[in-house]
Amino acid sequence: MPKLIFANNMVKIPSNCVCERLIIYMLSNVMFQVLLLHNGPTIVELNISVGDDDMQSEFAQIISYLVKINCVQDFTFVNGESIYKLSPSFYSLQVLECIYLQDCAFEPPLLFNKFSHLKNITFVSVEVSTKMLQSFLFNCPLLEYIYLEEDSQESIHDFVPAQSKFTFADLLECVPLIQTLKIDQYVEVLVCRWNVT
Repeated sequence: MPKLIFANNMVKIPSNCVCERLIIYMLSNVMFQVLLLHNGPTIVELNISVGDDDMQSEFAQIISYLVKINCVQDFTFVNGESIYKLSPSFYSLQVLECIYLQDCAFEPPLLFNKFSHLKNITFVSVEVSTKMLQSFLFNCPLLEYIYLEEDSQESIHDFVPAQSKFTFADLLECVPLIQTLKIDQYVEVLVCRWNVT
């Protein structure tokens, strides 16, 4: 099974039980069991959608396991309304070719080497500083597709500070193989802040 999809709505509990921790336990248990029994050499696509459930520690453990087997190519993580700070081990998934993140804080560690196989990134409501984004993109030499979307004008302020000197020209220098660059919502704000030349 090269494609695995996990979502919090796959766990069913009796309607009289409203225990959130039980749902989290059951979902993380299912994920671990499937990953431990997965015999294929590669997980072509791994999709995890946890909704509003707080799975910080459980998700960090799952990522640590994925680093050990190092076989995920396409990784999707959709968090709920709160922002999830990715664990440092996430940045050790070296065979990733495609990343889709939603509602996450993206802060690669200082010793982050690079995603040498990464070709496609999609960030939806991802908190990342302009400096961090520039450094990250510079360390992904094969990037061909970048899609950035913000759900609210407030998050744009964190995403692209008004005083930033990082221009579109700088962005394109970081990713020489880029074929598609999409920036969605509040484009007029982004164009102004990115200081297009």
